[in-house]
Amino acid sequence: MNMIKKIMSYLLSDALNKLFPFLSVFLIAKYTSAEMTGVYSIYILYYTFIYSMILLGVSSKVLMSISKKNNNNKIIFTSAYLYCFLNFLIIFLIIKGVDVFFELNNIVYIILLCALSFSICQIKVLEYRVREDIKLFASVNLYFSGILFGAISFCLILNIDLIFIWKIVIIPYGILAVFFVISDFCFEFKQIIKEIKGDIKFCTGQILHILSTWGRVAIDKLCVLFLINITVVGYYSMIMSLSLIVSMFSQSLNNYCSVYLFKMLSLGNYKKCILMSIFFSVTIMLFSLSFMFLSKYFIAYYLPLEYIDYYYLLPIITLAFCFQGFYLSIVNYLFYIDKSYLLNIPSLVSISIMFVSSIVLICFFGVVGAALALFFSWFFQFILVLKLVVRYKNEIFS
Repeated sequence: MNMIKKIMSYLLSDALNKLFPFLSVFLIAKYTSAEMTGVYSIYILYYTFIYSMILLGVSSKVLMSISKKNNNNKIIFTSAYLYCFLNFLIIFLIIKGVDVFFELNNIVYIILLCALSFSICQIKVLEYRVREDIKLFASVNLYFSGILFGAISFCLILNIDLIFIWKIVIIPYGILAVFFVISDFCFEFKQIIKEIKGDIKFCTGQILHILSTWGRVAIDKLCVLFLINITVVGYYSMIMSLSLIVSMFSQSLNNYCSVYLFKMLSLGNYKKCILMSIFFSVTIMLFSLSFMFLSKYFIAYYLPLEYIDYYYLLPIITLAFCFQGFYLSIVNYLFYIDKSYLLNIPSLVSISIMFVSSIVLICFFGVVGAALALFFSWFFQFILVLKLVVRYKNEIFS
């Protein structure tokens, strides 16, 4: 009963947190145009890519480290913050080099700073997950999503270019990030250097995996952009945002289940681990089926009429995110035995399938090809990772 209560608490807090990004896209779609929705989606892709590259998988390393007893959390957090800052500097220098030749808009640097602040705070909330302090966990996430939603609403009300939102959010984002760094910073440099080396080893082994994770939310939209047009990107992005409710549900479950799984594995209670994975998968499947039937009514009643013509994309995208949930139910086993580098192979295969099938299927079938490519990508990712878990079952359950 206590477990169900905690899971529901994560779901409710995460649902509220994810509601803001969904409402942001919904408001843009409802009160501007599909083209503006597409433009906003492209900027969000850049933002998510940057913070994915800054974190580069270190959050999984931190989560495992602080889940174990007798670890100095301040050293773990300090090294993770410094690791993110090093990645930030590398990305900054790359963008600066590109800027020399292409004269980029200065907004790319502001988004870069926003991404750094978000990354730092995402590391900090892991402590709240392990402590099962759902109020603080939810509060930090709501802080970011709420400020972004407020900035978008402000721009829509005053009819300001949506690019201005990043100039609004940079200050509150940065204040919270600086607060966490100051409160957690530790000066035990030898231990920090040792921890950073561990972070680098853990994270560089899964670069392809991280890139593929971002690619699964970007390749289909980018292919639609270049092979069709930005307006269709807007329609596709709105349907995608609605379908992301299934992805949100999966990730909310994983917020509790991953910590529970690591604890049960460390205690050697393997039966509970397997039961948790089964519970995870069945719950995702039932939720996905229910969502597909209900979502059509939302599109019909609350969006401009032309969006209903794209409803047929939703069952395909929802099924794709259902397999993402199946993947999340098993991937933590590989993290536990410190074999995250093995994820590079299935990630590279699945993202290659997505890239090739996106181009081919969009050329032949239009925008539905993008949805099918997303489905194939998550399906093969799940199957290949499942094979890895089966292959290393003796090491996992020993």
